[in-house]
Amino acid sequence: MAEFREYLVMINSDPSDAQALAELQKLDPAVIGSAEVASALDEARLALRGKGAAETAVRLYDVELAHADGERQAELLLGKAEVIFDDLLNASSGLECIGEALRVQPDNQKAEELRKHLELVKTHWEEIVEKYIAEAEATTEKSLATTLYRAAAETYARYQPEAAEVEQYLRKALEVDPANQRAAMQLARFLRKAQRWDDLRDHLQQSIDVAPNSDLRSVAWLRLADLAASHLADPELAAEAMRNVLAADPSNTRALAFLSSQYE
Repeated sequence: MAEFREYLVMINSDPSDAQALAELQKLDPAVIGSAEVASALDEARLALRGKGAAETAVRLYDVELAHADGERQAELLLGKAEVIFDDLLNASSGLECIGEALRVQPDNQKAEELRKHLELVKTHWEEIVEKYIAEAEATTEKSLATTLYRAAAETYARYQPEAAEVEQYLRKALEVDPANQRAAMQLARFLRKAQRWDDLRDHLQQSIDVAPNSDLRSVAWLRLADLAASHLADPELAAEAMRNVLAADPSNTRALAFLSSQYE
């Protein structure tokens, strides 16, 4: 059980830690299926979503789903569907997850209601976006305007992911409130998917400047380091980013390993 906690701490510190995730997948199914571990996984997934690491949260669902059945399996599938739909902005895959939950537990009322709601949104999404934008332009409350512009961008991303309006309204949301973390995370995800590496570097640097806490800054520095070391081929920026990770989180194993290698 102690091992399990250690792996979750490592993933929380560095959501891209593939080794820790692989070790979790090797654990005894009896450990994964315990109530204590299920609760810890729920907490970890929530924390990862807060850091913009929804992809890793989905992988933690898969770790538990590999050994779950019945009611717990349906519950996990609904949780996974929520992350996929709300955070990863993939409407079709979210609906597929809900459909799978209903196959596991056909009388699951929550799953059936959610399926109907999402099907209705899919039919009327363009009208919903128009309403969001009209309200955003009319309001004088910055926080509400930011939320509405972000919601418009996310709705476009779910149903017309290649549309220019996705980036347009995310940037509008950040123009109103540069510190809006959800809008910043979604714009980073959009730029990464489009492989616009220079724009992503600039955006991550701006996000770091306005991040409200050290946890979010560390995650952003790690992403910048990964970007610099891979797509940008900029070892100096990668080293600078890792030094900043270490300043915020002195025990971060990946930053320590990277900098030790550099110094050697």
